[in-house]
Amino acid sequence: MPLDDRPVNTYCAEMTGASAGAEVLLPPRDLRGRFFTPGDGAGIARWLDGVDGYVISVSMLAYGGLIASRTAAPALADALRNLEAIRRLRARRSDAVIEVHDTIQRLAVTSTGTDLDDYRDLLVQWAKLYDQVVNLGQESLRGQLDAVRARIPDAVVEDYLAARARNHQVNRLMVECVAGSGPPTWTRSSAASASC
Repeated sequence: MPLDDRPVNTYCAEMTGASAGAEVLLPPRDLRGRFFTPGDGAGIARWLDGVDGYVISVSMLAYGGLIASRTAAPALADALRNLEAIRRLRARRSDAVIEVHDTIQRLAVTSTGTDLDDYRDLLVQWAKLYDQVVNLGQESLRGQLDAVRARIPDAVVEDYLAARARNHQVNRLMVECVAGSGPPTWTRSSAASASC
């Protein structure tokens, strides 16, 4: 299951597999999305089955791809529901190799050609200053932090932080599943929960 529809994640994966004598099967094209159009994580979850091994992108399965993972639009409850496919797959195919990967969200939002682009660089600057002031205690930068934050609409910051918080919860779930620490449960406004 590719990270997104770019050739490096589809064509290159197929060619790498072929060079090793392995056939790489990708989800059907209509389920993978295209650039700003998210893939169908729920549809891909239903598609998973019947091969010898799996390499699964959490970004694609949970949110519909890398670009979709950088927005708060895919709800945590939906992401967790899609990720249940991994648990079901493990229960059905205990002998199969199942490898799961994800990315840590970068500071910059994806350039979309919309008004959000006006705040892209400011969000990066704010995130860096926030880390320096809040996490590293560099209070001398507090004025710069406040000045940059004042230039970004609340809704933009809220969406940015919501996406990062959701992705962090999902990544923690994946790590805890691998560690075998039992079925973690998180609650959010929708009382979403998932188990390994």
